Amino acid sequence: MNFISLLIFISVLFNVLLYASFDDRGIKKVMETESRTALIIGNNRYSNLNELKNAVNDSHDVANTLEDLNFDVIYVENGDRKTIQTKIKDFTNKLSSKKGIGMVFYSGHGVETGGVNYLLPVDANIEDKYDIRNEGISLDELLSRMEETNNRLNIVVLDACRNDPFKNRSLARRVLGESRGLAQPPVATGTYIAYSADAGQTASDGTGRNGTFTKHLLKYLKSGLPLNDVFKKTRKDVESETSKLQSPASYDKTTGEFYFKIPSNLSNNAESSYTVEDVERTQFSLNIDLNPVDSKITIEGANTKYNNGIILNKGNYSLLIERNGYQSKRIKINLQSDLNLNVQLDKIVSQQVQNYTTSSNSSSNRFTIRENVFIDNKTGYMWQKRDSERKLNWHEAKSYCENLVLDGYSDWKLPSRDEFHTLMTAYYGEWDSGWNSWFEANKHKRNSGKTDPVFVPKEISQFFGLWYWTRDISKTNTSSSWVLYFNDGYDDYNYQYNNSFVRCVR
Repeated sequence: MNFISLLIFISVLFNVLLYASFDDRGIKKVMETESRTALIIGNNRYSNLNELKNAVNDSHDVANTLEDLNFDVIYVENGDRKTIQTKIKDFTNKLSSKKGIGMVFYSGHGVETGGVNYLLPVDANIEDKYDIRNEGISLDELLSRMEETNNRLNIVVLDACRNDPFKNRSLARRVLGESRGLAQPPVATGTYIAYSADAGQTASDGTGRNGTFTKHLLKYLKSGLPLNDVFKKTRKDVESETSKLQSPASYDKTTGEFYFKIPSNLSNNAESSYTVEDVERTQFSLNIDLNPVDSKITIEGANTKYNNGIILNKGNYSLLIERNGYQSKRIKINLQSDLNLNVQLDKIVSQQVQNYTTSSNSSSNRFTIRENVFIDNKTGYMWQKRDSERKLNWHEAKSYCENLVLDGYSDWKLPSRDEFHTLMTAYYGEWDSGWNSWFEANKHKRNSGKTDPVFVPKEISQFFGLWYWTRDISKTNTSSSWVLYFNDGYDDYNYQYNNSFVRCVR
């Protein structure tokens, strides 16, 4: 057992033993007398970012409800960075002295960069990703402060996935890279964390006074349900109202019982459902050292986002590692202990710069064309010869490639933008107003396709339709993914529920 694992074990064991002492006094009596402290932050009026509709209403109504439930509430409305930092110190100082229950509710903009989550104060002025550290409030630091108070239990509720915070689309892409909203939180023992929407989803502002998530949460705070059931019920109602377009996510590292409203029928003689057996390890850490270091890691089929040192349940996982300009790798692991991996991606040896141009008449030796596939001898990629021949939404497209068995191979994937670009005779880049003049100057480099001319070499042009999904998700809106328009020579993103054609690569 390594040092970090030992610390986690000791911390969990301490909480179990602490809770056992509560049983001697009576669970109900302890919860009736223990201190409750909450920090509530609601930000609507951003100076340099898009304003929000209901964030202040949500925070105000949660604050009033928690006061009715005997929380000592520290309330911040439209807080700048200095104010929020001061209130965080006030909150954690109170928590350190009073112990008991600590709760944070944040409603406003939040972003993730480099695997770290940041809450954005109303005066945040962000011009590039390096500004976020100085302009935002680190969620990781807030969680660490709360954990260091050694109180019994912490609850953090984040309604921070509402929409793209940036008014300027190109600025958002420069700042956020490939992420949007918040990442999975770091491990914080004794903490329950709830997000208003799952990774890649947008939280609805609703049609009334409150956002969809908070509207349903307010119903259950006074329900007399256990902590986890409050958020399960909230999630069920939000999914029902939004047809599962929004699904709140929770991360539970608590080891004791808690009720916002203590039910009258809860017995003082009730026993905790937690025992010392609960500290036996069924979860392990995963660390991946990458080259290039900014490669993207996706845990396929798991409803969680990778960050270094992530704690996962033991079992089998498939990891997809990608970076623009490099060949992707898929790695299968069986996690039975703490695991450290070293992964290096191989660079794609081809020209992949925006506005690059090659000859429209490639050498006949470049492609090997078989019955079901063609091989690009320049890059080594094998491509599906005949596409899906019907349009699919993005999730269906990913599944189509992942389940494709063709020419004896089963490791097909949806191509990245860079992988598609290697096939093009000319490529403009992301669409903008300069495309029209570029197109007029380069349209002669197209060759006859299945329906219209396309920017691919003549040898393979007859296999190509007009546009295809890529596996790359939009930098500013994770409910959208990039589409490559071969007839026009540019790429742009499209909502994932829309349909496009599919061509797989390996």
